[in-house]
Amino acid sequence: MKIYKVNAQRVKPIQPLTRTFYLPGYCDVTIRVNASADYTVSARSNYLTENTIKRSPSFKLNLQQISDEMIKEFEAQTKAFTEVYKRYRAGVTKIETRSDFERRIENVPLEKPQPKSFFLSRPKRDDSLKLLHDEAQAVFHRKKATQSEITSYTQEHFNEVANDRMEKYNELRTLFYQIEQNRIEKEEKRLEREYQRKRKALLDILNGEPKAIEKGMAEIAKTIDIPFDVDFQYLYDQQSGKVSIEIEIINGIHIPLQKASMLSNNRFSVKNKLVREVAEETKDAILSFVYFFASKVFEISHNISKVELTLWAEEREKGYIWVEFPREGIMRDNPKYLVPAFDINSYPKVADIRVKTASTELVPITASKFLKQIEEQRSNGGIIEKPSTLNVL
Repeated sequence: MKIYKVNAQRVKPIQPLTRTFYLPGYCDVTIRVNASADYTVSARSNYLTENTIKRSPSFKLNLQQISDEMIKEFEAQTKAFTEVYKRYRAGVTKIETRSDFERRIENVPLEKPQPKSFFLSRPKRDDSLKLLHDEAQAVFHRKKATQSEITSYTQEHFNEVANDRMEKYNELRTLFYQIEQNRIEKEEKRLEREYQRKRKALLDILNGEPKAIEKGMAEIAKTIDIPFDVDFQYLYDQQSGKVSIEIEIINGIHIPLQKASMLSNNRFSVKNKLVREVAEETKDAILSFVYFFASKVFEISHNISKVELTLWAEEREKGYIWVEFPREGIMRDNPKYLVPAFDINSYPKVADIRVKTASTELVPITASKFLKQIEEQRSNGGIIEKPSTLNVL
């Protein structure tokens, strides 16, 4: 099986924040703070001391606001891991149904080539008269022939010149439209081929042709936005619509180890997270990723009816989770209200989720035990049982 590699979109370091406000009647004041909770205050004033500024209500309000902003930056770093699933359907109000997709195929436009108009104007009487007037002057070898000479010359040759100009115009016009017709016929054939190509590409997606699934998987590997590296392989059965995916996390999941909290003086402090907090957030990151990845796979084709996902730790010495998602189930879950640690219990799975007094952890299972439990779950035909791997401590 081909191995697809996904490189992490690294979480950016927290940048310093700056907030400037006006202290009424005095000056502009600027507060700066970095991720280490180092604050600096500056003001353009020769007569206000820093202590005077810090006692003002405006300073206390803006200090609290910039501290709140920095705390949210810390939270956002963690949510980049624990709420990956919320990126699925972001901004989308309706998931395209099979009937909608079929309608899109029927509405693929067949473009028509735009014909071009002949670029020359029809010969005019005045143009012929001017031509004969110029000829008359040349014939009589002087700049200005008499009016009678011009009239006589024009009457004698007008029909001949007008008919000749019209004949040449019609010949050129006929040739132009012959060339144009040939161009249109070739363009129609090209546009018909393009139309059939677009329809076939959409039909291949709808019917879950292996090439379409392969292209979709490659697109996931190229575009999916996750904060850790993974390799994955898949097996696909077109007849049943089942996709089995093996994913290996490379280089581990590096949850941010620091958190920020507000102090009574409107500043924030930075502390290291507790071991149980990191463990719980790692669990949330794994379950969030599982939902997100399965959702992206279902988006490839309406023919995919079931996704069986196995998530391994590096080197596959231990397994995190095996879960089987039916299409109707995961499409029904609303990311806005999803609680992965709870909702995952709606699906057949193998996972050692341990509920403790103040936290919930997902403990990796040794490879041999993991594979054995997966086979047992498969042999049950996907029937959800109360798993022995859910331990309450």
